Amino acid sequence: MSTIGRAGFATIAPSNASEHGVISLTKVAALEYADKNIQVNAFAPGAVDTPMLRRAAEAFGLTCEQIERDYPIKRIVRPEELATVVMWLSSPESSAVTGTDVDASGGYLTG
Repeated sequence: MSTIGRAGFATIAPSNASEHGVISLTKVAALEYADKNIQVNAFAPGAVDTPMLRRAAEAFGLTCEQIERDYPIKRIVRPEELATVVMWLSSPESSAVTGTDVDASGGYLTG
């Protein structure tokens, strides 16, 4: 899932709808499996600094610096930062977290 699941974006209705569906399914599955000690969460990254993002930005005539301006942290999230969040969600330390979509977008959706 991506940040699209938390906000609507014009011209990509199928993606919006499917990601909103993932959020709903996450909540329902968390309720259905909570008594079995199974946590269910969704993970919502924003832009991630990868070669694919750089190619896509170039194809749309954008620079990464332009993309970074839209993020409160003023940079694009690195893959290893996302890995840390996923590792935490997979650990016993996150045992009280279930039924939510974890925003790891660098604050994109807060602004």
